[in-house]
Amino acid sequence: MIPPPPPPPQSYEGGIGGEPGNEAHGGYTYCGLAALCLLDRCQALDIPSLGSWVAALQAPFEGGYAGRTNKLVDGCYSFWQGAVLPLLDRYAPSNARATDTRTEQRPDQDLSPETLAARALVHSLAVRLEAAEKLEAKAEAAYSSAVHAQNDAAVSNLQHAARTAQHASQRLREGLDRARSQVAAVAHGAAALVATGLPGAPAAGRDVAQGSVCAQSLQVWLLAACQELRGGMRDKPGKAPDYYHTCYCLAGLAVSQAWSGVVVGGPCNALPTVDLRCNVRADALADARAWFSGR
Repeated sequence: MIPPPPPPPQSYEGGIGGEPGNEAHGGYTYCGLAALCLLDRCQALDIPSLGSWVAALQAPFEGGYAGRTNKLVDGCYSFWQGAVLPLLDRYAPSNARATDTRTEQRPDQDLSPETLAARALVHSLAVRLEAAEKLEAKAEAAYSSAVHAQNDAAVSNLQHAARTAQHASQRLREGLDRARSQVAAVAHGAAALVATGLPGAPAAGRDVAQGSVCAQSLQVWLLAACQELRGGMRDKPGKAPDYYHTCYCLAGLAVSQAWSGVVVGGPCNALPTVDLRCNVRADALADARAWFSGR
C-alpha cells in the first residue's frame, strides 16, 4: 500500500515555505497550492490560516502584495499571492469563505484610479522626503563637527554636501505639497462625478473586494506604479522593467480581472483569462489538451 504523501510545509503564519520550518513565501505558497489543486488535495492545508496570511500581505496603501511578512510590495507577487484566493475560491469553495476575515469595506475600494494613483505619489514622495531629511541632518552634523575641529579641507566639502541635501529636501517638500493638492483636487472631482452620476464616476458603495482583498487597488498599483512608460513592467517604482516582472505583473492583472469582474481603465485594459493552476492562457491550454488527447 502506498503511504499518503506528507503534509505540505505550511508555516505557523499560514503560507507555505520551501521546506518544513521555513518562512512562508508567496512563490512557494502558490506553487504548493497549485500542485495540491492539480492533485485535488487542497484539504491537506489549513485553508483559513492560508487565506488570512495572503490577505494580510496586500499593502493597504499601495494595493500590491509583499512576498513575505515585513517585506516591501513587489509587482510579481500580484500573481504569486494574488492567485491564491482565486485558487481556493475555485478548488476549495467550501473552505474559501473562511478567508473573509475582514467583512467591512476597505476605505480605499471606492476611490477612483486617479485618486489612488495620486495617493501613491504622495506616499512615495513622503518616503523619499523622510530619507532626504535624515541625509540632510547627517550632513549638517558632519559639517558642524568639521567646523568644530577646524578641519578646513573637510569644511568646504561638507558645506557643499549640506547645501545639496537642503535643496533636495526642499524640492521634495514642494513636490509633496503639490501632490497633496492633487489628491484633494482629484478626490473633489470624483465626489462631484458621483453626486451628478456622470460617466466615469467611481462606483459608489460597490464592493469590489473579493474575500478580504481589494482588486481595484491591486490593479491600480500594477497600472500606475509597476508599468514603465517606455514599455514593460517592474518590481516597483525606481526599478528597471524586465521580462520576469512583465510576465507576472500581467498574469496577476489577468487573474484579478477574471476573479473580481473589475477592469480598471475599461475594456482596453482587459486581458485574456489564464488557467489558475498553470499560469497559461486558458485557450492555449485547451488547445494543448486537445492536441495531446488526439495522439
